[in-house]
Amino acid sequence: MRTAILLTGFLRQKEATREVILDKLVRAFDARLFVASWDIADIAKGDSVTNAGERLDPTPQTAAEIAAFYGDCVADVSLRCWSLFAREDHALRPLDRPGDVFRINPRAAAHGIGWSARLFAQWLIVRDGLRMIAEYEARTGERFDLICRARTDFVPEDGVPDWPRDRVLTSAWPFFMGPAFNWTPDFFLFGPAAEMQKFQRLCLSLRALYERQNVDVANAEAVLSAFIQREDIPVHPMEFWLRRYPPEG
Repeated sequence: MRTAILLTGFLRQKEATREVILDKLVRAFDARLFVASWDIADIAKGDSVTNAGERLDPTPQTAAEIAAFYGDCVADVSLRCWSLFAREDHALRPLDRPGDVFRINPRAAAHGIGWSARLFAQWLIVRDGLRMIAEYEARTGERFDLICRARTDFVPEDGVPDWPRDRVLTSAWPFFMGPAFNWTPDFFLFGPAAEMQKFQRLCLSLRALYERQNVDVANAEAVLSAFIQREDIPVHPMEFWLRRYPPEG
């Protein structure tokens, strides 16, 4: 089955994870590699849970540099301008309604509704990457059966387990969660191209998820789970380990 690996977002810890990604994803599936990121190099965080003290590294990066870093397996690279994006306001506005999630959910209230701007940015880059893959197919005539969306700071060190490939594989056990969490983690998705392309719409649906569905948009996993249900995307959660770089603790 023809496979596209899509790395998205800020390319955090890419030096530490390059060989794992190439070995466990690209070579293991004889895949083409696509990268969708920003035109600045990385993001640094003070606290990995609260994101306190977040700061951006303004070091510029180019598509040619990324392609050279990952090598001949790279099919295409898409970069979005961070400074232009930062001028836009993607935050939602709290609604005055009984039972509003930002009133009754302590976690949502603590994070604030402005968190939606972060999630919008995350899934906007995923949208860029999925559109890039579709444009590559139209341009070259090559068709992909499977698409894997991954980050560079969460990697399946032991490889990807076998799963029914008519469904989207998700990890039920990333680095800090046990199987008791009934969430769909947003670090890794691998499944049929037609189902994966549906995730282009997630950034556009964030407002409706809050305003119409009253979903906690401060919770990335809740947003993803709600979207999967709305779009009727078949998922197959499995307990395989995603290691985070740098390892916590």
